[in-house]
Amino acid sequence: PELYESVLIARGEEASLEIKLQPPCVSLVRGRILDDGGRPISNALMQARGFVEARTDAEGRYATEPVQGPLGAVDIRATAEGFAPDEFRATRSWSRSHLVTRHEDPSQPLREELERDFTLARATTVRGRIVDETGAPVAVVGVKASGIDDDRQHTVNLSATGGWTGP
Repeated sequence: PELYESVLIARGEEASLEIKLQPPCVSLVRGRILDDGGRPISNALMQARGFVEARTDAEGRYATEPVQGPLGAVDIRATAEGFAPDEFRATRSWSRSHLVTRHEDPSQPLREELERDFTLARATTVRGRIVDETGAPVAVVGVKASGIDDDRQHTVNLSATGGWTGP
């Protein structure tokens, strides 16, 4: 179908028109998830607000399914087993520097693609032992480990010997 169509209506006549509105565009998020050595991480999880989560392929590439409408504010989280997570947050105006607009098929709406690569560092396990001033283990204390933000704090319980392992 044509994207634009002209209609000529003579003065004094009436006409009935059928107008089909298409969304101005569809949007998706794509990129790669690599380890800190530049190697692709397969089966890593990419979650972006407003999109269905996606997994990486053997080359570390991911792409969400397109959604209707333009790309708005972006919150993306990349995770993989054995690696520390990474996040990307941006408003619409800031994310434009990473935005690619494609219009390869004129019968289809524009496609906005946010291209964002992630490099994940190997996760670190923290271990410790809580003791009182005499050196005796303390078993009724919590340890809080903070991550990138306060939403992902972890509290671990101590063993009877005062030992703990954190994420």
